[in-house]
Amino acid sequence: MSGRDVDATLDEDRLHRLGIAHLTEPGDPRVSGLVDDLGASVVHEGLLRGLDLHGVELDAVARVGATEPARVLERGHRAGLRFVVPGDTEWPTRLDDLGPAEPVARHGGRPLGLWVRGPLGLHEVASSVAVVGARAATTYGTDIGARIAAGVATSGRAVVSGAAFGIDQAAHRGALGADGRTVGVLACGADRVYPQAHARLIEHLADEHCVVSETVPGGAPTRMRFLSRNRLIAALTEGTVVVEAALRSGALNTANWAGRLHRHLMGVPGPVTSTQSAGVHQLLRESGALLVTHPDEVLEVVAPAGEQMTTRARGAERPRDRLTHRQRQVLEAVPLRRAADDFSIAGTAGVAPLEVRGTLLALEEAGFVRREGVGWRLADDDPQQPGPKAKRASRAAAVPRLDRVSEPPVSPEDAEPSEPSEPSDEALPPAYVAVLSDYRRHLESERDLSAHSVRAYLTDLTSMLEHARRLGHDDLASLELRTLRSWLAQQQTLGRSRTTLARRATAARVFTAWLARTGRVPTDPGASLASPKAHRVLPPVLRRDEAESLVRAAAEHADDGSPVGLRDVAVLELLYATGIRVGELCGLDVDDVDTERHVVRVLGKGRKERTVPFGRPADLALRLWLRRGRPLLAAEHSGPALFLGARGGRLDPRAVRTLVHRRIAEVPGAPDIGPHGLRHTAATHLLEGGADLRSVQELLGHASLATTQLYTHVTTDRLRRAYQQAHPRA
Repeated sequence: MSGRDVDATLDEDRLHRLGIAHLTEPGDPRVSGLVDDLGASVVHEGLLRGLDLHGVELDAVARVGATEPARVLERGHRAGLRFVVPGDTEWPTRLDDLGPAEPVARHGGRPLGLWVRGPLGLHEVASSVAVVGARAATTYGTDIGARIAAGVATSGRAVVSGAAFGIDQAAHRGALGADGRTVGVLACGADRVYPQAHARLIEHLADEHCVVSETVPGGAPTRMRFLSRNRLIAALTEGTVVVEAALRSGALNTANWAGRLHRHLMGVPGPVTSTQSAGVHQLLRESGALLVTHPDEVLEVVAPAGEQMTTRARGAERPRDRLTHRQRQVLEAVPLRRAADDFSIAGTAGVAPLEVRGTLLALEEAGFVRREGVGWRLADDDPQQPGPKAKRASRAAAVPRLDRVSEPPVSPEDAEPSEPSEPSDEALPPAYVAVLSDYRRHLESERDLSAHSVRAYLTDLTSMLEHARRLGHDDLASLELRTLRSWLAQQQTLGRSRTTLARRATAARVFTAWLARTGRVPTDPGASLASPKAHRVLPPVLRRDEAESLVRAAAEHADDGSPVGLRDVAVLELLYATGIRVGELCGLDVDDVDTERHVVRVLGKGRKERTVPFGRPADLALRLWLRRGRPLLAAEHSGPALFLGARGGRLDPRAVRTLVHRRIAEVPGAPDIGPHGLRHTAATHLLEGGADLRSVQELLGHASLATTQLYTHVTTDRLRRAYQQAHPRA
């Protein structure tokens, strides 16, 4: 049967099991118990005749006579399916552990059989690990899930998951990327595809690996069948790894089954503030799950004792690690720039002067200190840290020159986004370039700022340092408060707005504070730098009828069914429905949209993730775009991007701004706003509709409630105008 080992002597039992499967729901522990006790033939005949079978016969009445098992089996074979039952060579004996296990939420028992589609036999994946987790996973979760799956697959073990959004998809793709084996366990029939967005993934699994289901062919994916499916994932594998799971995540149901079946249960921790990791943390704290962070740790758990041992992680050894305690004590007392004599160093270190002398000679020989006259100071090229020349050489090789890059030219409407670059009109001194490179790494690695925020900081600081260089400051240590003030004054004469000046003053203060904190300047010259108070301008917004006219204008352009037209409607509907930023919209992937729950997962400023709901009009527009528009624009380099440009790459924010301005121009009397104006409009209409301020803050992703309160001024202003127009004594 389909090239797999299936025992022909089991054909009669197979037909009876298939008949029972069509009459009952998968995962019903009553059914599996009856079959184990009485046999499939007795139970099948009893159901057909309506005999007393603990109430199961009553549930099966509506389905009696609806199918013929032999014909179903034949149709399944033609569709590339095989029905594997206990006793077949391919039957995974691990599933037999489900028989004596206590049910979970009224689901349990050994499956009657499994429908399998694909060349990979289930007996070939006896060594396997399940990787499961949240559907609405974060970027952190999908990255870790893919890495763990790739490591497991590389070891020769198969990766089992549910082919759903989020962690499941990441697990399958991680295994495929490592050229490993992977099995998708479905809640629907094995001949169906769910979710539809994963059609290519599931079909690839069926062509090269296998998909498995206990639901009969053609069966729909229901919530109950997902719970039944979860027990199969846990039972098929040696252990289960949970990567991100909220407190009500279905992945916790899989983890519960893993515990009941005495399988290895592992969890990957996440940020303590992340709701998507709260369920995992609960598993680690209460259910005895093992904490894992790396594929090697997973393999150590599931492998036989002593076969896969991990080594304890240690930091890289540094030259100072080889020094004795007394040598380090003396070295810490040696000044960085101005030399000090032996006696002074001895007093600072609290070590006898005679011992200090010998220790300094040994440190000099090792390259840690240098003699300068009658004193000592730290060597320029401390073995602990590369010296300035070495640092500059390595930075020059790894970091683009900030003094030789310029703004990229403005591309056409559908241009693909380019990496941010730092403009510079004049060459900066090498010392400035090196410090800016260090500061870039600080912003990216330590503060975890987005690429656009990093670009904004570096653009402002490049301007400031160019001004300082023109005033004769070639060394950061010579920066003064008056230099910073003169730079802001120059920016004001160039016509910069008060908002821009306030932002640049903040950038300068943060930078000089970092310089002082890292020892690059003796004092912080920007500590007393004042910021101009920015004007708070009420944002222009659309009326409700104008917003509807805007979307209608886009829909009229999409009447021809062109993919760009369908995309534009979806873009405008989603911007107005959710109030997300244009950068957030362009950064969306297909998997970020859950059309079943009508929510979109957004990665906002500071890489903070939030889930934003949208309504039926946006849902319809997105479905049309995904079904009819996106496939026509998709190319090999499209990747997972939700919205695509005309050449198949990720849609550029500039194209979205152009789109909004063009369609706004077609709405009579509407203010000329951009995508951010639609964000203001969405917030204003939410508040006018009765939404509370905190909810709007969460939806918009504002860090401060004060930012959201700006919209209350807009709505109050409208109320005042309405009052003045309508009240007789206004």
